[in-house]
Amino acid sequence: MLAALSIRAADVPASVSGAADTLIQIHLFRGVWPEGQAGLAKTTVWTASSEPKIAELRSKLGSSPNELTPAIIEMLIDSQGLKSVDEYFAFADKWNGRAGKFSKEIEHRSYRFKFGYVPRRLSPQTLELKLSLFKSPDDSPSSGKGIHMDRLLDTRLSLTYDDPVMVGMPYGNGAFFMLVCAMRSETFGEGRRGRGKESDKEATATVTPPKAISTLIPAYPEELRQQGVQGEVGLQVAIDEKGTAVEVKVARALHPYLDFAAVQAVRQWTFEPATKGGEPVLCNTNITVVFDPERYRRLEEEAERALAPSGTEPALGSELTRLLEGVAVYCEKLERAALEFICEERIGETHYNFASEHKWGGLIVSSHETGQVLKRAFFPLWDPQKTIKSDYVCDYLFVRRGDQVEERRVVLKDNGKTVPDRNTLLMEKRFTALNPVLAAVDLLGRGQQKLFNFRIISQAKIHGRNAAILEVIPKSGNSRGVEYAKVWVDADNFQILRSEVQGVPIEGYDDVLRDSIQFPVRPYLLTTHTYEFEKNGIRFPGQSVIRVEYPKRGVFTKDRTLKLKIDMKYDKYQFFSVETDGGVKK
Repeated sequence: MLAALSIRAADVPASVSGAADTLIQIHLFRGVWPEGQAGLAKTTVWTASSEPKIAELRSKLGSSPNELTPAIIEMLIDSQGLKSVDEYFAFADKWNGRAGKFSKEIEHRSYRFKFGYVPRRLSPQTLELKLSLFKSPDDSPSSGKGIHMDRLLDTRLSLTYDDPVMVGMPYGNGAFFMLVCAMRSETFGEGRRGRGKESDKEATATVTPPKAISTLIPAYPEELRQQGVQGEVGLQVAIDEKGTAVEVKVARALHPYLDFAAVQAVRQWTFEPATKGGEPVLCNTNITVVFDPERYRRLEEEAERALAPSGTEPALGSELTRLLEGVAVYCEKLERAALEFICEERIGETHYNFASEHKWGGLIVSSHETGQVLKRAFFPLWDPQKTIKSDYVCDYLFVRRGDQVEERRVVLKDNGKTVPDRNTLLMEKRFTALNPVLAAVDLLGRGQQKLFNFRIISQAKIHGRNAAILEVIPKSGNSRGVEYAKVWVDADNFQILRSEVQGVPIEGYDDVLRDSIQFPVRPYLLTTHTYEFEKNGIRFPGQSVIRVEYPKRGVFTKDRTLKLKIDMKYDKYQFFSVETDGGVKK
């Protein structure tokens, strides 16, 4: 979905002049400690003389944000033992040495900050800053008047030229960290590596913003449209010199799944890169993705017309046509059936946590659109933890009459321990939203087939039956979040024997959605159902397996690490109603 792009000049001046002037730089970050690790008890100040790692930043002070910001982040992670660090804002002011007050209002995602300081010279080498920082509460809107703001800082700092100072302010499960430094402006203009003239040239160069040339429509599930979930997702995108979206961050959230869908789609867009002085450059830009049901329906119709076969293209092969018609009839039978049964369901769930040697390289996108992409900073994606295993034994009850479906999982055993009563239900969304009995209808039902392209890719023998393997590829605009699927269809009676579906479901995987937004992750989620039991011409599941894998390096790498596996086995069926009475076969 095309969206407006915007880019503006950097807040930090490319060069300044005048020996009497002072450049004051402010950087604010938010850091979070690993669970169980103690953080700051009170506001703390570290100087270059008290913390060697801060002293190491001296050589970076005259550098561009590309070099300075990653260095600050790595320093915070190393010195404070933080799990993650996020940049909130950065700017620089030129002070001419006379009395004056500097103040700013800054919006970052869902927060609004008010920041102010008053500088005063103490000696030729030192100055004092009276600093104040306020932040809107977590549960308040980011804009608007009359909102009470939390005071994070109200203090005085003594600064020596070219010596950075770090202030830590405890907040929630983490802390805000502010780096403050003062430099003589002629030093900044010349640069630590003699880049003054080059910076002047860059400052006057014409900047042309990037332009989207190839886009992908994000998934917008029908369920969310019917619920009235609509609006805008604001994204901050880093685009390299080749026009690739190398990093995407959510600046304005809407809904967990729609945030995820917008990020995953824009990561696959291609752009004409921004140019500076006629040359392609790295840049940051804002993109707004609009989720509007009516507009989205029009886009889907346009995409479907564009993909519709022309009169000169061959029709579907006779065997594929036969299979699709037969399986559509089977799905109609499955949808009409009055079903009532109970079976034993054994669930094994394993969460794998990455160890510390798994480092993730992520581009850090400046929150104030400096027109630059910052270098990679490496940090652990997760801290080392033991693998977490859970297992359940349940009575799985399924009742369907007409359009009404009742599904319950009564827990009999929880991690090997017998549950004394029959009132404990397994209610996690990743289980309740699975619906293995009717899952195939979403792919091969008569009304759903128009959303996909099909072809026969192979034949196989499964459960003693001859099966055709159908490849299922969603058309542009498909709303179900399916990326790819394969279905094993009985070549004689058109029963569905097995299905494999790639794609993140709408419900039950909020942790995967969050990871995919926060980190450069394109998750691989595969849901497999095998249908081993039959009654009255209808197949019922014998096993369902869910695998969630993350790429080890980068967004699109095929080298993946297993993050989550759920193995569900069904047995001991007792059928009360499946259209008519009949024997159960396996």
